[in-house]
Amino acid sequence: MTMLISVITPTLNSHKYIGECIKSVENQNFNNYEHIIIDGGSQDNTIAICKKFKNLNLIIKKGSSVYKAYNIGISRAKGEFIFILNSDDKLENNAFKKFLESYNKNKECDLYASNGLEFETLTNKILRKRYFTNSKFFSRGIIKFNSQSILGCYIKKDIFKRLDYFSLLYSISADKKFLINLGSLKMKCININHFSYLIRSHSESITFGKKNQKLILETINQNLKIIYSQLELDGIPLGVKYFCVSVLLYRKIQLMRINIKNKDIHFLINILSAVPNILYLIVYFIPLNIYKIIISLNK
Repeated sequence: MTMLISVITPTLNSHKYIGECIKSVENQNFNNYEHIIIDGGSQDNTIAICKKFKNLNLIIKKGSSVYKAYNIGISRAKGEFIFILNSDDKLENNAFKKFLESYNKNKECDLYASNGLEFETLTNKILRKRYFTNSKFFSRGIIKFNSQSILGCYIKKDIFKRLDYFSLLYSISADKKFLINLGSLKMKCININHFSYLIRSHSESITFGKKNQKLILETINQNLKIIYSQLELDGIPLGVKYFCVSVLLYRKIQLMRINIKNKDIHFLINILSAVPNILYLIVYFIPLNIYKIIISLNK
C-alpha cells in the first residue's frame, strides 16, 4: 500500500499567497497526498480561491487559532505522515520525491526533516538557509538552539497523538513547546539533505513581518512560561535542558533591552543579569559536548 502524506495548512485572510501555496503542493511529482486547509473565518477571497482547487479538503472553523487549526487538521488527517505548510509558504518542486527517497532507505523513523530557504517575496531572493536540528543529536534529546522548529518536517501522526497535539495554552509559542516535547521523546529521525520548505519573508508575516512591542512581549512571556515549566520537570534529557536554558538566556536579555530605556547602562545591565544563566549554560555545556563526542564516535 502506497503511503499517504497529509499536508496541513491553516488560513485566515490569506488570499495573497494561498493560491501559490496550494499549487506548490499540486506540482509535486507524487500524487498520494491529501491537502487539508482549515480556515479560521476569512473575510477576503481566501475561501473562494481554495474552492477553485478540486483536490482540497477545506474545513471552515470560524475563530480557530493557528494551533487549533493544526490540531483539527491533524486529527482528521488520514495519512501516516503529517507535513505542516503555512499559507504564505510553499514547497520546492521535488520536496515529496526527496522525502520518499529518504523514507525508502530507512522506514523505521518517526521524523524526516528537510531544510528551509527563507526568500523575499518581491524578488524571490534567497535571504538565508534554515536547518532543523541534527537528527543524530535530536534522536538523543539534543536540540539545536537555532532550529527552524518543525517546518519542513514529515512527522508520524502517532507522534502528535502521543504528545496530545499542540498546546492551546500558548497562542504564539505552542510550536516551541511542541519542539521541546519532540526532543524529549528521543525519537528515531533522519535529515533529508534537501531545501524543501520555502519560507516567505514579507511585511505581513507573523514570523518575519513588522511586530509591535505588545506582540514581542507576549512572545517572550510565553517562551519564558514554557521554559520555566519544562525546567521544573524531572528526567528531561540534558540536551533539552541546555536548549531551554539557552532560550531562557536569550529571552531575558531581549526583555531587558525592551524594558531599559537608558542606552548607556544597557550593556552593563545585560551582562550582570545574564551571569546566572551563563553559569547554568556552562554547567550543561561541558557534559553536553562530551555527550556529543560520544555520539559522534558511536556511529
